[in-house]
Amino acid sequence: MAEITWVKLSTELFDNSKIKYIRTMPEGNNILLIWIFLLTMAGKCNSDGLIFLTEDIPMSDEILSDLSGFEVNVVRMALSVFDRLGMIQWSGANNEYIGISGWEKYQSVDKLQDIRKKNAKRQKEYRMRQNDAAKGLPDNSNVTVTSSVTSPVTLRNVTVTEQNKNKEKELDTEEDKDIPPISPVEMMENIMKEYSFGNILSEKLIEWIRYKDSRNESCQEYTIKCLLRRVDEELKLYDEGVIIQLIDNSILNGWKNIQWKDLKANSSGTSGSYIEAINTRVSAVDDW
Repeated sequence: MAEITWVKLSTELFDNSKIKYIRTMPEGNNILLIWIFLLTMAGKCNSDGLIFLTEDIPMSDEILSDLSGFEVNVVRMALSVFDRLGMIQWSGANNEYIGISGWEKYQSVDKLQDIRKKNAKRQKEYRMRQNDAAKGLPDNSNVTVTSSVTSPVTLRNVTVTEQNKNKEKELDTEEDKDIPPISPVEMMENIMKEYSFGNILSEKLIEWIRYKDSRNESCQEYTIKCLLRRVDEELKLYDEGVIIQLIDNSILNGWKNIQWKDLKANSSGTSGSYIEAINTRVSAVDDW
């Protein structure tokens, strides 16, 4: 987790219609404070707007209550309001992870990514030192030795870490190259190779990502992985065709998230594959 000590707040925060609306509610000012608290937590996590206690432990309403000092019922009310107004979004296998909607639009994402790169570089250097230590090699970061080769004019000093420095320069050069960002669809296609979904379901999931991207909504690697894990879990309980229909409904209704809670209702009376369901409809039309 990269260390962030600031987040951006707009000077027009209190002119925002959603903020004005929130302040008219019971506990409105406390709800607004909880919103600012969530923004600072998202900055600390520095994970594209996601908020968690650790990467493996989501931020529950009880934990938020303990950390923020607000009553748990006020925290739950605030999360409900933020969800209804589209200020937060949920991800994870059970929609247990909170994310700030549009985080990349309002924060200096380039600077946050720069911090992550620097942390990654420090970790890489640390691992190199650990590997050298495991091989019994001394830490030569500050050691200089003199070679036995002399000339009538000068004594050559050779630094034993010169090779390591050259390697670090090569790594820095590679990191500084202008690599075009991978599109959400490409990201989805790459991650989906880890699963054995059917072709139609795979195409429908890509369609969902295109839909999210067209709405300028976050399609980060983490949220895509959470989506695919959730689909993989639901396939243990429901037919592939039911999940395809659910994604279709979510797109047609313009929903922000897939309504997984509707799976059980949609699955009643449904059997067979998505193709079979389509063929049944075609047959019915032909008979008519």
